[in-house]
Parts: sequence; C-alpha cells; structure tokens
Amino acid sequence: MRGERMAALGRPVPLIPGVDPRLVGREDPKDVVLGPGDRPDRWQLRINTAHPTLFRRPNDHVPGMLLLEAARQAAMLATGDTAYLPAAMELSFSRYVELDSPCWIEAEVLTAAGPATAVRITGHQDGTPVFLCTLTSPSREPAVAGLGPAARSAG
Repeated sequence: MRGERMAALGRPVPLIPGVDPRLVGREDPKDVVLGPGDRPDRWQLRINTAHPTLFRRPNDHVPGMLLLEAARQAAMLATGDTAYLPAAMELSFSRYVELDSPCWIEAEVLTAAGPATAVRITGHQDGTPVFLCTLTSPSREPAVAGLGPAARSAG
C-alpha cells in the first residue's frame, strides 16, 4: 500500500527548532512537536523520530499520536492557555503525513466563551489537507453558587 514511501523507513529527518516548551504545557524541549511558523496561527510540525513515545518503532510516516499531540499544542498556542485540557475531540485523517516534506499545522479558535472553548486544527502537507481535528475544553471559570457566567461578569 505504501509502495515507494517504504524507502523513507529509517531515513534521518532534520529536527527543526521547537517553540518554547512552556507555551505548550511541556517542560522538556524534546516533547515539543511544533516549530515556528510564518504567522501567529500556523506552525510547522516538528518531527523527532528519536522520541521514545511518539516513535516507538521505526516508521515510514508520521504516527497519528504525534498529530494528536500537535493538535493539543496548537490549541494551547491559539488560545494562549497553557492549561487547555481537551475533553472532547472530533478527528479525521485524510492521508498519511510523510516524513520528507513540511507539514503545516493551523489553529482557529471557534468558541472562547461560555461553558467550553473549541479549537479547530488542520494539517496540510504539499498544499493538501492531511487531518482535521476539533478539540473542546470545558471552561475552568470558577462557579459561583446560583450565578451563571453572564451574572458573574455583570457584577
């Protein structure tokens, strides 16, 4: 099924610089899967084939687990919230993400108020969509007995 792409198995992939680990809820730079982009809502996928969890075995393409982590980190960057914790996810993969071409991750905050914050994350490689993910995180706004969010902000 992968044909000539199997030749990528074991081939070194240049490791690009990552964003600041603290901005994506990580302490160790090796756990950062996004590199700088060309605009505030876009980052390049950072592929560390030596990562012991994300690449548990040699692979000829980017594992889905790495893309899920990229979506989580992009949501943190897009919202500016390092405590963003997705509780729901909708995800679709449209094709493999290859190791030999840059993959661009874009994030758009869909809702940022009310009971939850939703962020849509898309991945593109060679101008073609490769995955689409929507993450939703419940609001962490402290509850005040008997008052909804509108009443709390009004008073």
